[in-house]
Amino acid sequence: MRVVLAGGVTGGHLFPALCVGEALKRVGAQLLYLGARHGLEARLSLPFDALLLDMNGLRPAARRAWRLPFALWRAVWEAKDALQQFNAELLFCTGGYSSVPVALAMRTLRKPIVLLEPDAFPGRANRWLARFASRICVNFEEAVAYLPRGSQTVRTGLPVRHSVCRVNISPEEARIHFGLRPDLFTVLVVGGSQGAQPLNEVVLSTVQHIPAGEMQWLHLTGEAHYEMVRATADRLALNGNYCPLPFLEAERMGLAYRAADVVVARGGA
Repeated sequence: MRVVLAGGVTGGHLFPALCVGEALKRVGAQLLYLGARHGLEARLSLPFDALLLDMNGLRPAARRAWRLPFALWRAVWEAKDALQQFNAELLFCTGGYSSVPVALAMRTLRKPIVLLEPDAFPGRANRWLARFASRICVNFEEAVAYLPRGSQTVRTGLPVRHSVCRVNISPEEARIHFGLRPDLFTVLVVGGSQGAQPLNEVVLSTVQHIPAGEMQWLHLTGEAHYEMVRATADRLALNGNYCPLPFLEAERMGLAYRAADVVVARGGA
């Protein structure tokens, strides 16, 4: 089967798509990923063929009433061309605005679309695209109430990459990997692939008031916030029990989970 994957820009949409793609690849499916040139997918090495489209005009920060229809039309046209050249038989979408033009293009070709909704409250893209989907995979049963009546849903849970599961590594080994003490209670703070500035600020405020000998912190700040967080940590002399990092890919993310006694994270896909 020839399957196209869409949905990215942030890790919450991209990583489930990659996870499903890797599983399909193992059973012999031919894959193509369609994403955005400005998204996280452009900065990672993807495990199968990918084509990144110009979707800059669809970004919330770049949307203009006069520009949006043209930007959407162009992205749909490019996506349709890619789908036809690949001879796509199925589209698997994980939501987000970058999946919209691809799904619309697939709709014009009258080929099946499968959506994945990872959240309890579906995002706007998936709520709108649900009317075109042959099946909708949900992580939470609560999501069904927000989808169009008659949607064909199935609860599948959320795909997790095999490389994230590092059960062969001990917590002590994982902590040493990040330069942390192997025997100290460890807090992992995750603000998503892009980070969350309010969470970053709370963590910096909290760490400075907790004695370094009581616990240590592994903090994923997001690439856009890293330099500011790093500079603040240096100014506050937090380096003894505090390790900020901008972003971790799958295998190192698995090590971060193994290192942690508790995880503090924001909600999201």
